[in-house]
Order: sequence, then C-alpha cells, then structure tokens
Amino acid sequence: MPSKIEILRAVAVAVGASPPSDENEDTDFIRAISPLWEQVVSDFSTRHAWTWGTQTRETSANSETPPAPWTYSYTLPVDHTLVRDVRDDSGGPLDYDIQGQRVFCDYAGPIQILINVAEDPSVWPGDFASCVRTTLEGMMWKGMRDEYDRGEQLITQVDPPRGSGRLQKAISRNKRQKPPGRHNHGTIYQAYRNSLTRRRSNG
Repeated sequence: MPSKIEILRAVAVAVGASPPSDENEDTDFIRAISPLWEQVVSDFSTRHAWTWGTQTRETSANSETPPAPWTYSYTLPVDHTLVRDVRDDSGGPLDYDIQGQRVFCDYAGPIQILINVAEDPSVWPGDFASCVRTTLEGMMWKGMRDEYDRGEQLITQVDPPRGSGRLQKAISRNKRQKPPGRHNHGTIYQAYRNSLTRRRSNG
C-alpha cells in the first residue's frame, strides 16, 4: 500500500504542484494539504469499524478526581479518532461518560476501550487509500487552484451527500471481510458534546 508521502506526491502531480520530497517540508503545497490530511483521515477512519483500524486498548485509572457522579477517571489513547465502546476487563458493559480526553465510570479497572485509529497508510486497503487521495485532490483543486466544480466532482465521487460513493463501497467490502461488532456510534458523538450524561456500553 502507498505511504503518506506517496499519496501526497500523487495529489501534487494531479493538481499541478511540485511533488514534495518530504511530508514535513516547508512549501505552500505541504502547508495547505497538511490540515486537510488530518481532517480527511480522521473523518474517514471513524465512518466504520474498519478491520484494520479498530483496536481494543486496556488502561488503568489515572490519579485525577472525576466530576460527580463518577468515581474513576481514565485517559483516552492519544491516537484514537473515535471511541466506539467502553467495557470492564472481562468485556462486560459499563456505564460511562466521555469529556475531552477522559473516560469516567464507576469501575475500578482496568477497562477496555474500543477505539478507531487512523493507522499508518501502509496498512490501508487500496480502496480506502484511493478515497483519501481523491478527496484530498478535490480539496486542493478547490482551495489551491480555485477550480471549485472540478474539485467538488472528485469529492462527490468518494462521499456524495446522498447515495453510495466509493467510500461506502469500501465500507461494504470491509464488512464482508469481518462484520463489525455492535457499537454505540450515535451516543458517543453525543458524549463528546454533552457533559455528565450517563452512557452505557452495548451488552
């Protein structure tokens, strides 16, 4: 599978920019595309419980005092893009809340946190990597070249507002490999936006 720099070079060639030699070099292209990379990869990696990008991490409570009504505080893994579920060390369901980079619950731990991670592009399947590259190309046509229609056409191929685009096809293929476990996708998004709301893992 392609590396990050190979994807960035492909995008640069597609939009008529000089291909970068390093992903951290100080050029207009890298300055423009770096935040877009983080945005697209984070978004696409949370759309599904990808077999290559879903991990279970076990962690112990930290020393912080959580807000009421919770008893224990845990630190989220720094590389997570989305929390899908929180369970006890035997895999049983827990009531919990998420605020910022912390998980609060009434279980002394350790706990298991099921997360999405972006992973290194080297482990991405080809269809996912292609979705990222095409979307970045579309964004760069719109933002760097001021060719809105051309860029929007590319973005819509991957992730249309309605209907099935290339990203949904990649998700469907991945589901056929290994059906994802149940998760509380909707409530987790709410947990990031609310405070002191009791959540419960899927049993």
